[in-house]
Amino acid sequence: MRPFLASCLGAACTAALALPFAPDAGASAAGRPPAPAPAAARAGDLPGSTQSLPVAALGAPAPDTTHRETLGAPRTLGLPARGVRPFSLLGVVWDDADAALHGRVQVRTRATGNGRWSGWQDVQTHNDDAPDLGAAERHDSEVRGSTAPLWVGDSDAVQLRITPETRRRAPAAVPAG
Repeated sequence: MRPFLASCLGAACTAALALPFAPDAGASAAGRPPAPAPAAARAGDLPGSTQSLPVAALGAPAPDTTHRETLGAPRTLGLPARGVRPFSLLGVVWDDADAALHGRVQVRTRATGNGRWSGWQDVQTHNDDAPDLGAAERHDSEVRGSTAPLWVGDSDAVQLRITPETRRRAPAAVPAG
């Protein structure tokens, strides 16, 4: 599993693709030549890019299971708080498009403007916008499983936790990759 982060400019964004608003390269105000690309764009950090970060076990049993025995308690997976390139849209992806994520996914982000962390937000684990099983998109490309995208606004740090569901006193497996 990997959370993906997407930076978006303008109004057109989708879960894994962010389309920035950019004026025609030849257009300029008052006949001036176009401004040079910002340093971030020259370095390959273009608006509309995605970042993938690995998810790993966080060590302790999930916070909502501390009243139970630790044997068989779900382990929280996730990503410790870390700074990243600025982004506005996030989600979690995994390798098998047919696998479902049974559990709770929560995220918090740090706003770029004031440096404050948001509260924990739930990420919808079922992506209603994924291609249907028989759709051509599933056969012509590498479709992955994913959560629904979550718009978080201009952010520069992220923290993620995934708590697997418990079935018969044992944690459910989360999708691989």
